[in-house]
Amino acid sequence: MGKTIYYIAVRVICIFFIFAGISTQAQTNHWESVVYDSDSWKYHVGTTAPGAGWNQPGFDDTIWPQGQGGFGYGDFDDMTVIPTTLSVYIRINFDITDLTVIEEALLQADYDDAFIAYLNGQEIARSGFSGWTTEPSFNTPADQLHEASMYSGGIPESFKFDKSLLIQGSNVLAIQIHNQDLNSSDLTSRFFVHLGINNASSYYRSTPTWFVAPVPFQSSNLPLIFIETGGQNIPNDPRIIADMGIVNNGIGQRNALGDPFNEYSGKISIEIRGSSSQGFPKKNYRIETQDALGLNLNVPLLGMPAENDWVLHGPFSDKSLMRNVLTFHIGEKLGYYAPRTRFVELFLNNEYWGVYVLMETIKKDINRVDVATLNPIDVSGDQLTGGYIIKVDRADPEGGFWESGYSNNGSKHGYQIVYPKPTDVMPEQMNYIKNYVKDFETLLWDYKIDDPITGYSSMADEKSFIDFFLVNELSRNVDAYRLSSFLYKEKITDGGKLHAGPLWDFNLAYGNADYCEGWATSGWAYVGNCDGGVPFYWARLLSSKRFIEQLKLRWTALRQAELQIPLIHNYIDSVASVLDESQKRNFVKWPYLGKYVWPNSFVGNTYQEEVDYLKGWVEARFLALDYQIQNLEPVFDYKYLTNFETQIYPNPFVGNLNLQYALNRTGEVKISILNTLGQEVYFKDFGVQQSGVYDYEWDGFDKWGKDISRGMYFVMVSHLNDVKTIKRIIKR
Repeated sequence: MGKTIYYIAVRVICIFFIFAGISTQAQTNHWESVVYDSDSWKYHVGTTAPGAGWNQPGFDDTIWPQGQGGFGYGDFDDMTVIPTTLSVYIRINFDITDLTVIEEALLQADYDDAFIAYLNGQEIARSGFSGWTTEPSFNTPADQLHEASMYSGGIPESFKFDKSLLIQGSNVLAIQIHNQDLNSSDLTSRFFVHLGINNASSYYRSTPTWFVAPVPFQSSNLPLIFIETGGQNIPNDPRIIADMGIVNNGIGQRNALGDPFNEYSGKISIEIRGSSSQGFPKKNYRIETQDALGLNLNVPLLGMPAENDWVLHGPFSDKSLMRNVLTFHIGEKLGYYAPRTRFVELFLNNEYWGVYVLMETIKKDINRVDVATLNPIDVSGDQLTGGYIIKVDRADPEGGFWESGYSNNGSKHGYQIVYPKPTDVMPEQMNYIKNYVKDFETLLWDYKIDDPITGYSSMADEKSFIDFFLVNELSRNVDAYRLSSFLYKEKITDGGKLHAGPLWDFNLAYGNADYCEGWATSGWAYVGNCDGGVPFYWARLLSSKRFIEQLKLRWTALRQAELQIPLIHNYIDSVASVLDESQKRNFVKWPYLGKYVWPNSFVGNTYQEEVDYLKGWVEARFLALDYQIQNLEPVFDYKYLTNFETQIYPNPFVGNLNLQYALNRTGEVKISILNTLGQEVYFKDFGVQQSGVYDYEWDGFDKWGKDISRGMYFVMVSHLNDVKTIKRIIKR
């Protein structure tokens, strides 16, 4: 353990010297390649040790076979296929003709699962062997899985190394590649060496067509975040321990390479986050700030309140870089908690990684989702009734998932508990929130949802549902309502209702999707034209006269205040101005301007074109919603009725008795009034009626035309020749 800490500490210290050298990139004229993966290499399959000094220049490799790289098996990305093995060792000689023209040196690696690279006997890069300070033996498995990327259209990872390790004349690059398991279905080893040349002359070979030169960098108007993993790959799960430093010299000050870490310097745990975004080369990360013992460490970062859970969001398909930030800004202006955000530039393992958004995660916290604390002992009374955070989403492997009992066009949505954590929630607490949501859904299936006492507003915070609906619709988010759609519930003493929000994950919104009509500025997202899973209750709320009335009033007020188009445009322009410098570096690192990235519906050739498209789409969408919302009318879809619904009043009655009933399908309806002996005193055959809501007023006279006597009777209603309701009534 002591050696591991020492090794990581050394890497963190060295990061300053490596980054300080990046400033020399301004002197690089162009890049050339001296080693290709497809060159002829010597190799040794690791069934035995490769021999002492195998990575040194003087090692005699004449007995090693020779072949065209890369070496491995599986994935059809290997020029030399080797037997299944836990390791393979490769060597290549290359000549340097003039050291004085070299400004930078770069190793690029596409590998599965781990490697250590040596130049002239000195280690220059490693990945997948975080716990080793010495050379792993031939039968040592990799610390973790790592999938190669070039076979699926990706680019290899980059590792800058000290150019002073190069020598005039012959150089030796030696690499050991290890699998995590002998039974693995694939192994990949494809390596390249590129040199930054300080003049316009050519000395070696052209770089591959996919090669992107390292980004010139000296300083930024944005804070800088440095993460060093100590040779570990960042997995999807579980988190790994890494080191993080943040440079933030304050508003109006430049943040430069080599500046001290003055915002944070310490341990974090880190993992890849996201779903479809995991397929992008620019990953999103979830991090947790920790103390030296690995415990949660609440710290304020970049002016945001102290916490330990954070997200580094790397916009990729969103080439405006700001769709999430814009949405959270709107949510905050509407008066709600929305995750706070700060733009930064990220360096990952000594390499520039682009523009990121450091933002808060959604969790229970006084400065985030401020709901009551639920302890394990809170299993009864008011303490049991809140607070809970849930979301409509896919299932979490840790549990805490359940499926709605109701479908929308044959598709059911699911709920995932967020707080308490699935591993911490007590059975009584899980049952409570599931039953509350079930009762809320059942209420929304009822045709009496507008009732001021028993309708939807008795269980849900009306304003939050209206505003949540508006933000998802104004952005026309293709994931709206069905994914990353959060809800939280307060304790009864705090109000007790279910709230919609906070907002989360809008990178595929504002016209940035070429499916589910995500490009369209008219129409509705809630109708569920996407992949299914939109909860039925959004359509039900849009059949509510009360909900629509409040929705129209709220939209009208917002369009005259917070949602004026010039205000939104000004905010977009202000963000674009802040990013004017950093976005250029970002799109050098990730050169996808002018190229389609799933699921773009628009591809701009410049960053300004992407910003202009966003502004134009927002204006068109807002104007379309002005018309759509103004013309909304409640339309009740009777398919939502679960069965034959009845309401009888007043009860007891003196004169007339009112009967209201609702049908979910067409059929014959009959009503009978029975006395306590079961004798029929009144009968009414309505014949065949269509689905809908009906009212019938009975004058209290029996089938012989006489006023019935005081006492107890029973109302029996049948639909489709099946008795649906028997209710007791009292005549006074």
